[in-house]
Amino acid sequence: MSDLYRKAIVISKTYLPALGLAMELTQRGIPTELSQEKVPQVEGTLMILELDGYFTFSLNVTDKKLALDSSKEEVIAFVDEILKEVPLEFDHLTERERSLVRGILQGLTNKEIAGKLYLSEKTIRNNLTTLYRKLKISRREELTIRFNGGLKR
Repeated sequence: MSDLYRKAIVISKTYLPALGLAMELTQRGIPTELSQEKVPQVEGTLMILELDGYFTFSLNVTDKKLALDSSKEEVIAFVDEILKEVPLEFDHLTERERSLVRGILQGLTNKEIAGKLYLSEKTIRNNLTTLYRKLKISRREELTIRFNGGLKR
């Protein structure tokens, strides 16, 4: 999967579940619109469709479904799971954050990244904590998986 999702569209006749899903996606950095009618597929848009009591996602993202009557905790867990499969968008990162990402993708340790950037290892650690929070990830492996496009084919 090579397309980066810049936004999502939830196509649903059931307003409240769609609104909850949209809010969770938006909080994780994917601006989301609601629609009651099917809209044409646009590159860079994650399509989510209400069908037979479930939300279904673009086929290239996941074949898992989310029940419309899911609890908030289930929606949050599902969105977190789905976003592990969606490539990250890196346009909003600072130059230092991009340097950190490049170092991680090259398999460098914090010490090696620090040496290349002429910074202390503690500064790199702190910068990575901020970067992970910004990208809503918790480990290097998640960054690598999402950078490389999510699902393995």
